[in-house]
Amino acid sequence: MLKKINIIFLFLLFYAGNNAYAQETDVDTTPVYKDLASALRHPLEVIKLDLSKQKLSVFPVEIYQFTNLKELYFSKNKLEAIPADISKLTQLEIVDFSKNKLEALPSELFDCLKLKKIIVNQNLIGAIPKEIRKLKELEFLDMWSNDVGVVPEEIIECTNLKEIDFRVIEMTKAEQDRIKAIIPKVIVHFSPYCSCSR
Repeated sequence: MLKKINIIFLFLLFYAGNNAYAQETDVDTTPVYKDLASALRHPLEVIKLDLSKQKLSVFPVEIYQFTNLKELYFSKNKLEAIPADISKLTQLEIVDFSKNKLEALPSELFDCLKLKKIIVNQNLIGAIPKEIRKLKELEFLDMWSNDVGVVPEEIIECTNLKEIDFRVIEMTKAEQDRIKAIIPKVIVHFSPYCSCSR
């Protein structure tokens, strides 16, 4: 019996050690650049760029030098428009433009075909361009607290889409029901529907 307990103990010890190692090796060690000056010293090494909370009202053109950029965080700034040239950043997988002053998403954003997450909550966006259909890798769309009343049918072509946040957006019951019907496998978060005439 004691021998059996010892074997079980050794097995658990071995498993715990291996599990800890696995967790350690899964840690993302990709550096996050938080200012343009340091990023521009190593443009090809910039994978993650975080320019949040820098009071930026214009998209810095220097960003286009980061041709390997995968994650761009631009939240809590004063940006009124995403430039069409963002399509040059072909490796983008995550963009975060939350808490800016955006009124629209440029169709060129959807030429970044590797996008998996689009975070644009707390803006003034009134529509989702039909070009969203190009994003076959898109998994998550966060648009809460915008002004999107109608969602384009083309969203059904985002075949990898798993979750959308439409909270704090005035939508009719009919529109919410339509969205649920066209993308039934997607988790969609809504606020209570409105009785508005949208």
